[in-house]
Amino acid sequence: MTRVLLVDDHAVVRSGCRRILEPFPDLEVAEAADGPTALAALAAAPADVVVLDLSMPGMGGLEVLRRLRAADDPARVLIFSMHDDPLLAASGLQAGASGYVTKGDAPGELAAAIRRIADGGTYLSREVAQGMAMARTLDEPADRMTPREREIAALLVEGHMLADIAAALSISYKTVANTLVRLRGKLGARSNAGLVRRLMERGPRLNRPEQE
Repeated sequence: MTRVLLVDDHAVVRSGCRRILEPFPDLEVAEAADGPTALAALAAAPADVVVLDLSMPGMGGLEVLRRLRAADDPARVLIFSMHDDPLLAASGLQAGASGYVTKGDAPGELAAAIRRIADGGTYLSREVAQGMAMARTLDEPADRMTPREREIAALLVEGHMLADIAAALSISYKTVANTLVRLRGKLGARSNAGLVRRLMERGPRLNRPEQE
């Protein structure tokens, strides 16, 4: 059972999310209408995944996220926002979120993101991932990433699992895993989740080679 806490100041949004998640018996859903209520609820009954709105009156979502990370709360955070601004998404990842989806995404994407994050992965909706990749200027020269590394990095940032990346590129799982080990070394990341955050923070251009 995955315990989910929905944090949004709009009751209609919480109700809509609950209806989306009701068909999944492995998801146990609770609600909070604001930041302080969410923090109190998590202190009383820890959650596995917090689905967090950013634009709330009083204590905003980013502040809730910072407080959770400062308190070493183990809950993984999925930002669920009406905004598809790539800079806002990057700020959420830097603050410690594990994923970002928008309220305009397909309903099934919310459940997919929650499950991916609960399993220890990261998740960005495709539009957000592409926007973040396009919005950044290079901190690292492009030639420090090989074309294959950039293909794999782009798919990882979009939220694909390693097996899915291997299938999409018609390469072995081992090739994907070894490539990510090299990328983690280049960018100083300790895990694939950390690599995603580092890629977004440093702003490498992740366009596929055929798109350049």
